[in-house]
Amino acid sequence: MVEVKESVLLTKCYFSNLRAITISELKMARKKVCIAVAWINFEVYYPTFSELLSRRVSVQIIVNNDSNNVRYKDQIDSLICLGARIIMINASGTMHHKFCIIDESRCLFGSYNWTTNAEFRNIEDLNICDEPQLVNSYLQEFIALRDLSEKDLKLLRNPAKCNTCRNPKMNILIFEQDGYYHTKIQKMELCGCGYHWYNPEYYDISVYINFNGIIEKYEKDIEDFYQYNDEKFLEKRKAEMDFEIAMYWSMVRKNRFGFEIIHAVGKPGSRMYGRHDEEHFYQMIWKERGMENFIPDEI
Repeated sequence: MVEVKESVLLTKCYFSNLRAITISELKMARKKVCIAVAWINFEVYYPTFSELLSRRVSVQIIVNNDSNNVRYKDQIDSLICLGARIIMINASGTMHHKFCIIDESRCLFGSYNWTTNAEFRNIEDLNICDEPQLVNSYLQEFIALRDLSEKDLKLLRNPAKCNTCRNPKMNILIFEQDGYYHTKIQKMELCGCGYHWYNPEYYDISVYINFNGIIEKYEKDIEDFYQYNDEKFLEKRKAEMDFEIAMYWSMVRKNRFGFEIIHAVGKPGSRMYGRHDEEHFYQMIWKERGMENFIPDEI
């Protein structure tokens, strides 16, 4: 029996007093804050960050690597000594995000940089939301920025192009169970000319079983939520499943399987059309950040 509780989702928009609101939200953190903000005045936010670290709250920060942030080197080094993880990104372009995820359940986002100019001179906005799909989407983006190298980010922003059609070349892994003991992984290179297969590789069947296990873990709850007609809890549970699947495949794709970078992961599928005809396709179950415009959901 699934326990059904009332769920209230929050979305609020602010246009003034943004620094005080941001600091107040940060101080409510209990476990973790993940911050990706282009520019931060570390002198102003140092007391808040150090207070969180003293309460053993995980503080992870990604900022743009430029002179505006480098001038706070003393505060950054001190926070790192206190246990913060701070990453300065320089990937041939500005890391221009302004978002913060608190305890993986609430997200701050908008135009607002955490700087004096943004606070006192600019016209800015700040939004706070605990809608699970939105929070998890921002969390996936944070993890990608944290875990991908600067070389990876450059490759994703400027994919290699096919010498013939001049379209971007996409590297896709196709996973398929093969017998009782193996997972078959086929490597597909996709461009405007079509696709090219590389020789398959075989791995322990657990690669595919673990993926199915994630889905099975959530299926019963999702079925029960349908029966109770609880749309908010259903949305939350689906968001949790989608996030866990995305994190699983992003972990698997760290093995590049001979490619310089992996753009997507897929699996074989089929369906009937008409009375006797069967259509085979490859369904994408995970895409790297920014690949939606290059790779269709089905091939």
